[in-house]
Amino acid sequence: HVHLQGGKFDHADRIFASVRESWDSASHLSLSDVKELIPEFYYLPDFLLNENGLDLGTRQKRSTRLDGVELPPWAHGSSDEFVRKMRQALESEYVSSHLHEWIDLIFGYRQRGPAAVEALNVFHHLTYEGAVDVDAIKDPVERMSTIAQILNFGQTPTQLFSKPHPKREQGVGIVPPQICTEPSTLQSQPLRDLVRAGEGIIRDVRAQGDSRPSVVAGNRILLPPSQNEFLVWGFPDGSVRLTVRSGSTLTKAEVEKQVGTYENLHQDGVTSVSSSDDGNVIVTGGRLGDICVWKFRDSKSAGLQGMAKSGVAVGINSIRGHGDAKIKQMVLRKRLSGHKDCVTCLLVSSMHSVIISGSKDRTVLLWDTYRLRFLRPLA
Repeated sequence: HVHLQGGKFDHADRIFASVRESWDSASHLSLSDVKELIPEFYYLPDFLLNENGLDLGTRQKRSTRLDGVELPPWAHGSSDEFVRKMRQALESEYVSSHLHEWIDLIFGYRQRGPAAVEALNVFHHLTYEGAVDVDAIKDPVERMSTIAQILNFGQTPTQLFSKPHPKREQGVGIVPPQICTEPSTLQSQPLRDLVRAGEGIIRDVRAQGDSRPSVVAGNRILLPPSQNEFLVWGFPDGSVRLTVRSGSTLTKAEVEKQVGTYENLHQDGVTSVSSSDDGNVIVTGGRLGDICVWKFRDSKSAGLQGMAKSGVAVGINSIRGHGDAKIKQMVLRKRLSGHKDCVTCLLVSSMHSVIISGSKDRTVLLWDTYRLRFLRPLA
């Protein structure tokens, strides 16, 4: 940006300062204002902030000094909330079902020719790949002007498809139950009873079909997408156990049945557990500060005898279906090291593809769930 503007920032009235103003300008106020959202809108809240306090100038329209980008009301002034909801919208079923239309416009058959004209998808001729032979331009001024326009104002991507792109198949996954955020629900009697009983940390509050909250506390987490399966830890043998709750009461002892045991997950016991939104990826933390990333896999009971050793955790009973010969096996993907003391808390975010871990050594670390490697410390 600074290089394009001759070593300084552009005029304040032309800098991206408001999501709403940019949307209004690109959508209907100006035919020459062509914009497309960059990837940072879906994963990097920092780009909306002026954390370095740069002098971006003062706008004539409002006589206000530029700072961070003005966000829509639904972001509640938080760039993190803005990016979270943008990512949620991008991964929604509606966008998935219309994604092929965008591909047709940008990379497909509607990029050029009569189909592009019909779709009102026509731009300046210099933006199209191969539209001009720069070496054939004799006038040096015209040649440099053409090169500058191509470099600074971009080009249409290479056309990849000449036929309509097929529509994405609709997902069949089960959406996890919504977490309660209504204050009246959070002040309900079941939650108060758990707090009074000293059950430990309140880890999860979810809405049930009858609008009553389901509360998960202590050394246990709900295992999505089910609403009645739990992973429980904190036992003397260092194991993690899978339990299934029957009935609708929130008391656990008389209604939960243990259906699986996972042993030898960590050398000195498990201190924290978390799971992904779909329940397929499990992350455990140990007393020595190590973090293990596991993946569930259904396997037949035959051939798994004697596999309960370090690095492999085996369910001892049928978990789903209760009558078939399958058991759910936890397979180690990778062991991560970074903390110097026991891991006290974990969070897996499928939306942002990260794991956040906290330790008794007062460090908070960020990990990449795809590459399974350390990203950066948060504290």
